[in-house]
Amino acid sequence: MKVTQQLEWDYDSKKNDDGSFIKKATIKDKVAAELISKSREYEAFVKISEMMRNDMSSQEKYKLIFNWLVNNFQYAYSGLYRAYAECLVTEESSKGLQKFFRRYGTKTSQTGILNLEHRKNFLEAIPNLSDIPEEERQYTRRIVELLEKSEQCKKSEKQGDTWISKYGVCQDFAVMYESLCKRFGLPCRYIEGTINSEGFNVGHAWNAIMVNGKVRYVDVSGAIHCEDGTNQENNIEDFFNKSFEELKNVDNGRNRKIYDYSLKQIQEIIDEQPGFDIDD
Repeated sequence: MKVTQQLEWDYDSKKNDDGSFIKKATIKDKVAAELISKSREYEAFVKISEMMRNDMSSQEKYKLIFNWLVNNFQYAYSGLYRAYAECLVTEESSKGLQKFFRRYGTKTSQTGILNLEHRKNFLEAIPNLSDIPEEERQYTRRIVELLEKSEQCKKSEKQGDTWISKYGVCQDFAVMYESLCKRFGLPCRYIEGTINSEGFNVGHAWNAIMVNGKVRYVDVSGAIHCEDGTNQENNIEDFFNKSFEELKNVDNGRNRKIYDYSLKQIQEIIDEQPGFDIDD
């Protein structure tokens, strides 16, 4: 335990000269990083166990885990802005416009296509390139803007494993919620789908749980957006123990959809639990 505590201190205390957090973990040993992550997860289990009473209903237990995650983790908006940029890159490619960047850019890999410096260099060169369509110029400007926002967010975010850094995105929180629920013997599944966000259709993840014999849904990242003030239209409770139709109403027209393979996972827990049914 002393070893992991020292490694945790080394990770948490490293900052850049400007006071921002390091962009990459200083822990080079992957095994050590995984050890810390598992240690943090177990610590979370212990802390939640101390608050959980035997007379609590399953709904109250689900809620305790939900509240603990919302109160102890922050959303990594750098990942969200990068996801928006990825959406634009996909549109750019589908319209046959990406060839112009590939022609004049220094990289042609997917990583290069989303590289901020390469995009900025291309944007600076555009005035001297007469064959670049205006639509591609607009795409490039928007992609650069989003990638710059992503980099700006990183300055205040710790990077790396979510259990260690305390920063994550929807997929991270859905995985964590499922893991903690299973530790307490609560049926839970990781659910993936899509949702509209700031005009972009992006991938999203949340959880399916069982309450009173019905499938209900929990969206930890949606609640964190309420907690940090980025979503002022809803409150934290709007994202706990909801039917799918209730979640869609809470989303205010954001067109939430569940992937087919996640529907199959929901059916699996229905089959595993007597009386477990979908509540629409």
